[in-house]
Amino acid sequence: MNYVHTVGWSGVDDFPDAYAAHEVVSDGHGRARDYIFLEVNQAFEQMTGLRRSEIVGRKVSQVLPGIRLGSFDWIAVYGRLAQTGGCIHFEQYSEPLGRWYDVCAFSRGNGRFVTIFRDISRYKPSTSGMQEEGDPAIRVLDSMQEACFELDVHGRITLANTAGGNLVDADANQLRGKNFLDLCADPENVTPRLEHVLRTGASEYAVDVQLLCLDGSSVYAEFSITPVTDEQGGIRGSRWIGKDITQRKEYEAQLEYMSLRDRLTGLYNRAYFENEMERLGKSRDYPITILSVDLDGLKLVNDTMGHKQGDTLLMTCARILKSSFRSSDVLARIGGDEFAAILPRTEGRAGEGIARRIVEQVRAHNAKGDSPLPVSLSIGRSTVQGRSESLARAYKEADDLMYRDKLHKGGDARSEIINSLLKVMEEKQYIDRSDVEYLQNLCLATGREAGLNRKQLSSLALLAQVHDLGKVGVADSILRKEEPLTEEEWEVLRTHPEKGYRIARSSTDLAEIAELILKHHERWNGQGYPLGIAGREIPVECRVLAIANAYMAMINERPHQRAMSRAEALQELWRCAGTQFDPALVQAFARIISREAENEELGEAQ
Repeated sequence: MNYVHTVGWSGVDDFPDAYAAHEVVSDGHGRARDYIFLEVNQAFEQMTGLRRSEIVGRKVSQVLPGIRLGSFDWIAVYGRLAQTGGCIHFEQYSEPLGRWYDVCAFSRGNGRFVTIFRDISRYKPSTSGMQEEGDPAIRVLDSMQEACFELDVHGRITLANTAGGNLVDADANQLRGKNFLDLCADPENVTPRLEHVLRTGASEYAVDVQLLCLDGSSVYAEFSITPVTDEQGGIRGSRWIGKDITQRKEYEAQLEYMSLRDRLTGLYNRAYFENEMERLGKSRDYPITILSVDLDGLKLVNDTMGHKQGDTLLMTCARILKSSFRSSDVLARIGGDEFAAILPRTEGRAGEGIARRIVEQVRAHNAKGDSPLPVSLSIGRSTVQGRSESLARAYKEADDLMYRDKLHKGGDARSEIINSLLKVMEEKQYIDRSDVEYLQNLCLATGREAGLNRKQLSSLALLAQVHDLGKVGVADSILRKEEPLTEEEWEVLRTHPEKGYRIARSSTDLAEIAELILKHHERWNGQGYPLGIAGREIPVECRVLAIANAYMAMINERPHQRAMSRAEALQELWRCAGTQFDPALVQAFARIISREAENEELGEAQ
């Protein structure tokens, strides 16, 4: 974009100040080497004594070979301005012209920039030269997107453009006379940078300032601060050119938070924990206690009920832990189910008290019954007295003690979770106690009829109770659906034997029947799932359960299926004998049902 058109060149030709549009000439490394004139106005011709034809299209080193603006590295500054965009102000004395000039330069970062030269030699030292009513330079500044403030040596605002007023939700004219530091949320951080400019005359760049708006909100701006000098070269104030970086600050804060925090729980992450352990290891905050905490049974919950339920359990655990620690403690999630805490200035006895507090908080949470699954934590701790002891070694010791605590509990924690899962199934009416009891009786009677031994009968009784445990990991929308399931929904439902298998493997009480749970939907002809095994490869307990389960499904009312009579259900079992069911076991089961019917008839006759 041509800046001549941006500022409206046809208008500035009438301005009393010298204007010029430039394009930076860079070396092969992107550094500004010179710049060429794209256009100038009549005032610029008068200032230099050159005609426009002698200026436009030529480099400044050709047009003004003797120009020198003090020690100011203006080519480097203009080059940076043309690359990044923004606005700069400074006052300098030109030796060839013998005059003081107020110089304003601004760019939109496309390699081009515009300069305004105002002769301020005749102005009083206290006058800015840029504040007159209807001033064309002010009109140009007001067209800028960047905020511009000019301050006197006491920090009072003597000039503000429209963008500056908008930045703090104020009218630019109303800002004059106010102390700029009163607009700063942290003036103590800004003052040293301003004092450096006023004391040394050196410019300050990339000064981040949080400004207070009139509506009570705040914004962040990045400023460059340059000195303003009088005719004798004395510093009489400063100019601040800046842009709103609130969105950038918010993004940086979000990135910083994400880099230090665990996304799910909001606790610190492992990287932060390790950095703090290194920092505190060099501190004077001894004694330091470290706790290692593990959430028991998370993998079991993830495998059976899904990661969403596992995440809920993790967040519950995080809330309990946060309520147990002090604000000065460093609590972090350092792995999937692993948490750790650093407790500065904490003796071993105090650390033991905090560990007890965690256990009490867990017990209180579980007693409320607000969550479907109980929380169980294994805890280890270690304390170091001084720098001679390693915090890394203390953490390892705490971690070893945590695993010892986990082993000491054995399967108790998992069994507690499994009992909770069974309770969930019952509460959601996936299972009915009376139906389970009848199914168990049918299985045991059939097993005895078929000559199963005592161990097989014991396994069969337990299998009848928990064979559908894996359904806790299947969505309610599938289990409760009254319409026929889609093929995709059937695929999900067929995963429940594997889910149940994983649950049982995690429990000392159910581990011995895990294989039976996995295979309880296999068929005699090999057309079952999930393994597709056939005949006597299928454990006998599973073959018995399959017959009793199918019989109960047929004699009970189901969506889109009327309840069958005993005779009809037996007829269907005989029809599927040799394909779905073991024929010999169907025969044994039929004898049980026949005796059951005879007993009922006898009871009615009596």
